[in-house]
Amino acid sequence: MQSGERELLSLLGSVNSLFAFLIAIAVLVLGLVVVRPLNKVAGLAFAGAGGGRIIGLGLDAIVDALQPKDADLSIIMLFNSIGTLIWIVTAIVFYGGIMFGSFKLANAHMQRGAS
Repeated sequence: MQSGERELLSLLGSVNSLFAFLIAIAVLVLGLVVVRPLNKVAGLAFAGAGGGRIIGLGLDAIVDALQPKDADLSIIMLFNSIGTLIWIVTAIVFYGGIMFGSFKLANAHMQRGAS
């Protein structure tokens, strides 16, 4: 792999992490500022989803920083599997929190005639 290709992949990974962080901040603020006054449980679920995503991004950055540069394939695969596990758990917490918060928010204000 050429040096330019590595730099491009590094830039793409950084942009991806930045967008994930901004979305997590948006969900956290949405839960605390917009949803929580309407329904406390739903607001905390949204805030927890955003906070969990931020924690997962931080853990993934720490794992990436701890990976040695001159490691053999088994060490690289170990660090990649740890990072993948962090992303899977973070995604479950993030999307699960959004689904739970949306469900609680939808049940908070029943329309007339709905059972």
